[in-house]
Amino acid sequence: MSESKVMVQLLRREINTNDRVLGKVHFSVPSFTPRMTLRLSFIGEESVRWFVRETKANSGEAGESIVEKKGHRQLANINFYEKVFEGLQPGFHSLDFVLSVAGSGLPGTLNLKWHEIGNCFANLYYFVNAELFEGSRRVAAHSEPVILVQDIESLPQEESRPSVYQVKGCCYKDYGPCTVKVLSNKLVFQSREEAVIKCELDNSKCLVAAKYIELQFVRRLTLRSLEGVFNRDTVVTSARLSGVMPGDTRLGEDAFKFHVLLNPTNDLPPTTVGSLIENSYFFRLKVAHDVFCHWCYDQIRDVKVIMGHPKAKISDEEMNYPSLDVGEEDAIKHESVTSTINSSSLISQTPLMD
Repeated sequence: MSESKVMVQLLRREINTNDRVLGKVHFSVPSFTPRMTLRLSFIGEESVRWFVRETKANSGEAGESIVEKKGHRQLANINFYEKVFEGLQPGFHSLDFVLSVAGSGLPGTLNLKWHEIGNCFANLYYFVNAELFEGSRRVAAHSEPVILVQDIESLPQEESRPSVYQVKGCCYKDYGPCTVKVLSNKLVFQSREEAVIKCELDNSKCLVAAKYIELQFVRRLTLRSLEGVFNRDTVVTSARLSGVMPGDTRLGEDAFKFHVLLNPTNDLPPTTVGSLIENSYFFRLKVAHDVFCHWCYDQIRDVKVIMGHPKAKISDEEMNYPSLDVGEEDAIKHESVTSTINSSSLISQTPLMD
């Protein structure tokens, strides 16, 4: 053993945002060390990047150029344990740690790759970092990623309410009111589940037919930085049904019913609300009335829903840790660490960094 080493070992990589990070820290020193400092940190960061077309200005050239926008922000950077070991014996050392993130209000992990969403990138991630110092000189470091699964209870859930609007045609001619109500069988889903969406339509006081109703399941991605805001709505799946005649209704058991399979082939990124990144989902109902005018837009009603975190793709047994060439039974045990991250200890006022 020729140099000092340190390793973070997590008992579980995926945890809920109201749970605890459980793990061990193993470190080794090759010889008697008069003074060695061990520091454990929990770090969370957001990074965004996208490209937009902008008209060239003050360059004397006409046309457009592709401009890169980006942003970065630390959500957390907390030293939850730091200890100076005096007269540290050579060999292998180990200690357990428990870090609670309940009540921290941290958003869930999100990783959207370039090829998945096109001309933009979004990453919200966390890791536990361990460092060894001899004096002020860092001699070893190792970090392990932590996947925080967003606690569903911490996200706002929307109740459906009837939406009443006036159907208007050319020159704002009034054709009377139409009432629409959208009801979902639940508000929290997982990828590949089937959603059952009911649509109640009251066209009894309207003078024109509703030609069709269309239901779209939409993902909305919003990225923010000091340089601007990026928004993109992506229709994941959609379905369309024939509408109703003037004076007709479809209420209660007679309501329109959509059976929608949510992205049957791939896992959808979970609902996440961070400072720079917001990934959300909603059902959008469009009602098209027969007003004989392409300038008259469909009436739209949105119902926000929550997409849960996909099941882990990496099991705890598959996690790859650097070897310290020692069994745990041979290590010198040190006192366990218990710490808590709360909202007051986070970097809530740190400005965005580009």
